[in-house]
Amino acid sequence: MAWGRGGRPFCHHVPQRPAVIVSAPGSDLADGAGKKSLIEHCRRSIGGYKVPRRYRFVDELPKSPMGKVLKAELRRRYSKE
Repeated sequence: MAWGRGGRPFCHHVPQRPAVIVSAPGSDLADGAGKKSLIEHCRRSIGGYKVPRRYRFVDELPKSPMGKVLKAELRRRYSKE
């Protein structure tokens, strides 16, 4: 841990949350081979520091009555994993 401005500690590593994924009906993402292909796709498509290290497969995302994804609810549910 390094020290930042004002004498407060500055942490270099931010805790990582899992990528929460809803797979389409009939897809094989939740099994081992599908998960590997998803990781390979992420590595090809986005920067290495953005590739999720953990994945969480769910049936549906929490949504508001208007149909928007409740991101705060996702953070609350999966931040402790």
